[in-house]
Amino acid sequence: MGNELVWDFDLVCREGYDTYEDTVFDVRTVIAGMPQDVKDGFRLDDVPWERFLLGHGADGEAPAKRWLVQARSEDARTVDFALSMLSGLMTHQTSV
Repeated sequence: MGNELVWDFDLVCREGYDTYEDTVFDVRTVIAGMPQDVKDGFRLDDVPWERFLLGHGADGEAPAKRWLVQARSEDARTVDFALSMLSGLMTHQTSV
């Protein structure tokens, strides 16, 4: 347990998410490490989006799905924008 990486919300508030760049808390790093068949096999249409509560309510219209689809893009700007939008959906007034 000694050098185990832990999420520190206060640190992120002070220094930003870049604190965890290239770690298990960086979604880009996690996705890059996933085999392609796992990424290709993730069936977004099978996710019960309405069960996910976001800061503004349930995700019945599935904006998260739209941003996840765009996060699969080959275009870095599209991916960055999609991940930014996903982050905004998952956080609300400093809560996750």
